[in-house]
Amino acid sequence: MENKVDLSISIVNTSNWTYLKPCIESIIKNVTSFTYEILVVDNYSTDESPAKIKQNFPNVILTENTTRYGFAKNNNINIKKSSGRYILLLNDDTLILPNTLNHAINVLDMNPDIGIVGCNMIYPDGKYQTASARKLRTLLSEFIIETGLFRIWPQIYIEPKSELTDVDLTSEAGMMIRREVLETVGHLDEQFFMYGEGADFCRRVKESKWRIVLDRKCSIVHFGGTTNNRVNLKMLIQFYKSTYLYFYKASKIKGVVYRFMILILFYLKKLLLFFGSIFIPRIKQKYDDMKVYYDSIIDLMANRVLDRSYPFPVE
Repeated sequence: MENKVDLSISIVNTSNWTYLKPCIESIIKNVTSFTYEILVVDNYSTDESPAKIKQNFPNVILTENTTRYGFAKNNNINIKKSSGRYILLLNDDTLILPNTLNHAINVLDMNPDIGIVGCNMIYPDGKYQTASARKLRTLLSEFIIETGLFRIWPQIYIEPKSELTDVDLTSEAGMMIRREVLETVGHLDEQFFMYGEGADFCRRVKESKWRIVLDRKCSIVHFGGTTNNRVNLKMLIQFYKSTYLYFYKASKIKGVVYRFMILILFYLKKLLLFFGSIFIPRIKQKYDDMKVYYDSIIDLMANRVLDRSYPFPVE
């Protein structure tokens, strides 16, 4: 494909116009030194986002879904329509700062061995978001997270020591990808409805010997999960299903080990919940909701982890 612009910016919007509008405005305001295109998939919004996009930003390449798809499929829709040398996966609840994307493009232009530049994600108050740079997930790291040991034994996050830091995984909320990487390793895996697709993609990129770096000079304000703040039980179930798929793709043995590890840990959590509700009033108040949650994850791992229609259908 002929590259018509320097950068294609891929955004997925699900009824998030309140954040999408300033996001696009920040791009238009702060990107001045290279050519770009903005591609938005509207994921069957209920807030009239498509009409508002057409009215306010007529140059945006808009795709309107008639049903809701997952993060990977929606971004792949944009990627297939894109024409840039580089592709930026960008959350709709972000703000681009001056010189941010220009710096990331320069890094890719000057370092042909770098396949992905991860942006330095910050909160509105300027604090660094630890999800900007992470290690690839392992069975040990998942055990540490599930048992709460991460509070005393951090195993996931990487503290950048320099302007450019080689990492395993960057945030999909602001990830710039070289087009050749997509041609080498393929697009995002649409088996992941949400969660896990970024880790899976970065693992494939690393296996193909491309470097992944975090650029501390490439800062993006990320309001932090405005879509995922609407978390419900189905999304929690999907998180564990995606994590299982991530390990299963690495090896069937790892998938099986993860599945049984989660089963055992959640049976233990359920047992502790029962006894805790007897003696601790605070736990008693949350008992019903937590029991439903624990039972749902146990049911997933015992019976439904291979069901492509649960909890969200995957085409």
